[in-house]
Amino acid sequence: MNELLERLEAADRRQQEFVGNASHDLQSPLAVFRTELEVALSRADLEEWQRTGRHLLTESDHMEALVGDLLFLEQTAAHRSVESTPLDLEDLVAEEVARFRPGGSVHVSLTASGAPVRGNRQQLSRMVRNLLMNAAEFAAERVLVEVGEQDDTAVLVVDDDGPGVPEQHREDVFDRFFTLDRARDRRSGGTGLGLAIARSIAEAHGGTVALEGTAPSSRFVVRLPGL
Repeated sequence: MNELLERLEAADRRQQEFVGNASHDLQSPLAVFRTELEVALSRADLEEWQRTGRHLLTESDHMEALVGDLLFLEQTAAHRSVESTPLDLEDLVAEEVARFRPGGSVHVSLTASGAPVRGNRQQLSRMVRNLLMNAAEFAAERVLVEVGEQDDTAVLVVDDDGPGVPEQHREDVFDRFFTLDRARDRRSGGTGLGLAIARSIAEAHGGTVALEGTAPSSRFVVRLPGL
């Protein structure tokens, strides 16, 4: 009974933290909207209005992305049915790596072999893209991507040479809005939901995502049922 109460208390605490973080992340761009508009109205200058418009469009894009990610998480949590077809994870990952453009001097390399699965191409592409974006965000120079099949299981590995994640936070990184450094959570314009979405997609396909290995570096491993 004590263990049950502790789990309920922990779940309630996580929900409160999520609501608080979501409210804060939605309130911030709204506050910017109001401030920018008040300044522009006080000056009534065309150039000022143009600058304000550009800034508000950027904030609007971020808020739209945040709301979209929250809605996506709600849909996957509700286990709503999606179109599922046979596909090769190798081809899907290769497509995402080919179109991915990391910033700076980060290089992404791919080692791939056939990994047939059954799933939703759009969702699995999003999972791969989120893992690539997360790896490139913290990589020093390289991101290694591997995909193949092991014992009738499709396996995807995304490994970066960044600072890694302390052992005590290896599960926390999949929580919504979790970040080891609050000052870095908007460095790439992300919503703080990328890894939570990646895990929800994997689980919706009967698979898992885990952070394996030891710091330094971060090695995210996805396992999906093979065909």
